Amino acid sequence: MVKTTYAALIAVIVLVGFFILSNIILVFTATTSSLFLAFGIPVFVGATTSMGFFYVFTHEETFPFATVIEKRQKEAEKRWLKVLPHAGKLASVIMLGVVGGPLLAAFSAQFLIPHYERRYEVLALVGALSGILIAAVARGLFGGIASLLELFSA
Repeated sequence: MVKTTYAALIAVIVLVGFFILSNIILVFTATTSSLFLAFGIPVFVGATTSMGFFYVFTHEETFPFATVIEKRQKEAEKRWLKVLPHAGKLASVIMLGVVGGPLLAAFSAQFLIPHYERRYEVLALVGALSGILIAAVARGLFGGIASLLELFSA
């Protein structure tokens, strides 16, 4: 029988909540008519969750569930770092964060730039860029599908 710890349960709840929130924001971004909300909400949520996850990862004694999340993200980071061997630590954090999202950005920042004095600003920028990328893809992809459906239904 598998022994479930309190920290593992909290980690699962946090991750599931984050992924559900991400999907809700993706659908909202694709369907809203307001460009300000379509880009503003993913930028704000991306920046705040990047900094929030980084804070949790750097305070593991306060948040014991962070070690469970960290173990899960370590494989993803190793896979991406093989692709970016010569980019530099800061550039790697930025690229990983934009492509991989706030969770991977926070973990990469903790691993690659733990003593950089502007790491929270970097994570806010990375989260914002990731939000813009997600919003642009969602608007373009779902907007194109909606246009095709309109074309064929007319």
